[in-house]
Formats: sequence, C-alpha cells, structure tokens
Amino acid sequence: SSVVGSGDQTITQMLALANRVGRDLVRAYPWRRLVTEYTFPTVNGTATYDLPADFDRMVPDTHYDRTNDWQNRGPSSPQEWQWLNTGLSTVTQLRWRLYLNQIKFYNTPTTAYTMAYEYVSKYWVIADGASVTSKTKFTVDTDTCVFPDRLMVLGLKKKYFEAKGFDTTALTRDYLMQLDVSKANDAGSQ
Repeated sequence: SSVVGSGDQTITQMLALANRVGRDLVRAYPWRRLVTEYTFPTVNGTATYDLPADFDRMVPDTHYDRTNDWQNRGPSSPQEWQWLNTGLSTVTQLRWRLYLNQIKFYNTPTTAYTMAYEYVSKYWVIADGASVTSKTKFTVDTDTCVFPDRLMVLGLKKKYFEAKGFDTTALTRDYLMQLDVSKANDAGSQ
C-alpha cells in the first residue's frame, strides 16, 4: 500500500531504480517540460552570477543580451577563457563560461543588461497538488513525473532485470523503442 518508507527490500530497490530511470531520462534528452527560460539583470562591476537551483545544462545557442539585442558568445572553453583574461583581445560582445555553479562573463558588465537563456532543469518530479516540477526524485507516494508512464514502466523493468542479472534483450529493445517514440512525441516536428 506504500512505496516510500516500505521495509520490503524489493519495493525499496524498485523506488531507487525508478529514481535512477528519471535521472537518466533527464540526461537523455532536452524534454519540453524540463526546458526553462531564465532571465536576470547584470549588475555594474559584477562578472559572476549563480545558476538557477534546478539547472542541469544549458540549451545551446540560447544565451542572449536582450538589452543590446545580440547573442552572447559562449560557452568559452577553459583555454579561450584564459586567453581572454590575458587582455590581448578586445571583444565587444560579452563572453560567458560556466564555472562551478555559476556563469561568468568577460568583460565584466559595466551597466545593467537583461540576460536570457534556456536551460534543462534537473527537476523531473511533480509534488502532489503542484503543476510544475520541484524535485529530483520521488520522495512520497503521491509524487508524479513529467515522463510518459509507459516509458517509466519499461525503464524500471529494464533496470530491475539488469539489477537481478536477468536477460534484458527484449526489455532493452522495448524501452529504446518507447524512448524514441516519447522523444518524437515530446517535441513534435516541423
């Protein structure tokens, strides 16, 4: 009657495996319900800004300076970042780099600009009664998730069979087919 907090080892294992499937799916694809737009103002003299708490990864080519109507250049590689910091270059557009849990700009903004980018959230679980994701794992029995039920069930079966050392050939095939269908249905086509 209850999964979270159950003393049954099989149920506890299945909960852990379901959470693993969810984390793996976050990494597998930029699901529509996980992509979030983030805007923030820069501050004169401040080059480093915290990423959102649910940040998993940047959506490529979405980082814009809306004040100046141009795309910011980045992410800079560590090598390019060090070259920029030598002062041997002159750049007009801001360059950015993800470093630790922050975004860093070069040149340091000298005025307030409105920045915007899209990112993939690591929150894939929807708490009971909520309409948006707010967690990285199932923690109560009434939690739901953004992924299709069929995909989660097949993923859980596959992980369970793997953990028990059973043959997963058929389950892997079914899971990968459902993953492809789910990805195609998630974004639609042009």
